[in-house]
Amino acid sequence: MKNSFVSSSVTSTQTELWLEYRRAFDELAEKLERLQSLKEQPESRGASMVAASLELEKAHIQYKGKRDALALQLLGCSQADSLPACPATASKPPVFERAAACC
Repeated sequence: MKNSFVSSSVTSTQTELWLEYRRAFDELAEKLERLQSLKEQPESRGASMVAASLELEKAHIQYKGKRDALALQLLGCSQADSLPACPATASKPPVFERAAACC
């Protein structure tokens, strides 16, 4: 079955970034489930909880990196660009203006 994300307008780079993002998301979910499972077991405290927490943090960092790389590619930005400057118009959607006004 063909991947539903792949279309004629999607580049091979975007497809690869999407697959990397999904793998990172799945890894993050797996690490989170592992930590939650350990929390439910009273006998699994100490080193195993610390190790699971560190693995979750590593997976979260990987996930955020893959997510950001995919977002930059889909926005048409280079890795050197910062997200606030993308897209080239640099105008903020109204939702961001409302969020900034309330903070």
